[in-house]
Amino acid sequence: MHRSLRLLLLALLVGILGASCGPGELTYQDRAKPLENEKMDSKLQEMLPLLEKKSPGDADDLIRTWNDYLGDLPIPLRTGTADTFVFYDFTHSLDRVVLEASFAPGRREPLVRVGSTGLFYRVYDVPKPEKLRYRYVSGKRALADPFNPDVEVGEEHWHSALDPTSPDASVQEVVGASEANLGGQDLRILLPPNYRRNLGWTYPLVVIVGVTGDGWTQPLAKMMQGNTMVPVIAVSLDPAASEFPAGAELKRILEDRLVPWMRLHYRASALPSDLLLVGWGTQAKAIQDLAAGRTEFWTKIWTVPEDQAKAPDAWNTLTATTFHTLYPVVNP
Repeated sequence: MHRSLRLLLLALLVGILGASCGPGELTYQDRAKPLENEKMDSKLQEMLPLLEKKSPGDADDLIRTWNDYLGDLPIPLRTGTADTFVFYDFTHSLDRVVLEASFAPGRREPLVRVGSTGLFYRVYDVPKPEKLRYRYVSGKRALADPFNPDVEVGEEHWHSALDPTSPDASVQEVVGASEANLGGQDLRILLPPNYRRNLGWTYPLVVIVGVTGDGWTQPLAKMMQGNTMVPVIAVSLDPAASEFPAGAELKRILEDRLVPWMRLHYRASALPSDLLLVGWGTQAKAIQDLAAGRTEFWTKIWTVPEDQAKAPDAWNTLTATTFHTLYPVVNP
């Protein structure tokens, strides 16, 4: 073959390979594209006309009912290769919500708002959903998804399909306003490793009150993943200190709402001996008073004085010692 022809063919081959696997490659990200509204999932299509006729309060109730109707169906709702992303603003304070997704790196895809309601949606053709990673954003603030609480640990709220056989503990954010029985209380939940695989197991429930931020999940996750404590389900209640309830109101939130809701929606043990109430720092006294009046309900309790809770590494240090004692791993 003539040398110049060989060079031409080689250049063409390099160009083809470069287009598929080099910088600016044509990946699944580029093949994902927005679709017309007619391609949205039928379950959303059926609900939209009902939503537009509702007042804000009635719209919230309708969305909660719709969420219950969906049951275990994951959102985004998938029909073929069409994914319908749905976000609902229970605060009624957002005028614009955008989608950031792995199929649109570096871009913000604005969602379509339904009239003046709090519902936003967008439909995309996503050929490889197993690679999907997304979040909703308003301004510079990442938003917790009220329909899909599976998130990666941290404050960015990246959502993804979790591997059922993952050895890692996972964090969930629950938007309290999306659940009628939570009374608007947002929750952060830590699920043990392989929670979705070990469907026959139930776990002790740890209720944590007064620990600020999201760092509380990390030492517990590390211990469970390292098999140095028995796997548990943990949930934090962390309102602002100035708004923290006490007395009868705290009792109602924890005993009448939170614990029953957790046992209904997660595989938390119903045994009193498997229920631990943690009071941290300024909330220690309120937790002690609550537990003292219901010793048959709160059979395990751990409270930490405020002066200890102020130390930067207090949670990491005290948690390791306490949970090793409360939930030791018994080697066969």
